[in-house]
This record gives sequence, C-alpha cells and structure tokens, in this order.
Amino acid sequence: MSAITDRAVRVSAASGGASSSAATPPAVPMLDVNRGNAPLREQLLEAVAEVLDSGRFLMGPQVGQLEQQVAELCQVGHAVGCASGSDALLLALMALDI
Repeated sequence: MSAITDRAVRVSAASGGASSSAATPPAVPMLDVNRGNAPLREQLLEAVAEVLDSGRFLMGPQVGQLEQQVAELCQVGHAVGCASGSDALLLALMALDI
C-alpha cells in the first residue's frame, strides 16, 4: 500500500469511516503578528506609552508625525490617519462624493 493510500485509510478510520476528502484540513495561521512585532517590541511599547502618558490620542503631535512619515513613504503630499479601516473607506468614498 502506498504512503498516501495508507494515510487515507488511517484518516478514514479515525473519522468513523468517512472518506479522506471529508476530513478537516489542518489550520493554517494567516499571520504571526508576534513574530513580526518581536524585533520592535520595546520600541513599540515606548511609543504607545508616550502617547498614553500624553493623553493626546487624537490630533497629538505623534499623529502628525505618523501622517507625515506615511506620506513620505508613499511619496504623496498628504496622508490622513484614521481610527479604523471602515473610517478610511468612508473617508475615501466621501472624497469621491460617493
């Protein structure tokens, strides 16, 4: 018996006789946020603490700095920070009079 056929028989037996195509596929993680953030963890915590300590979550100096840096990165004249993706979509639709 081939390795594939052998595995299919084991999966079928483990699932109560259902075919291997009915078996639940293994979960695949979509994004490992912790791994991506790990090298910047201390820098991120310091930046968040600075904003929290200032109490200026809206229109604070860090917001303007972020918008300027994003605009430079995107090579555009302006960037606008939004509270959520939904707000960003709404803002874009409003700018287009939609």
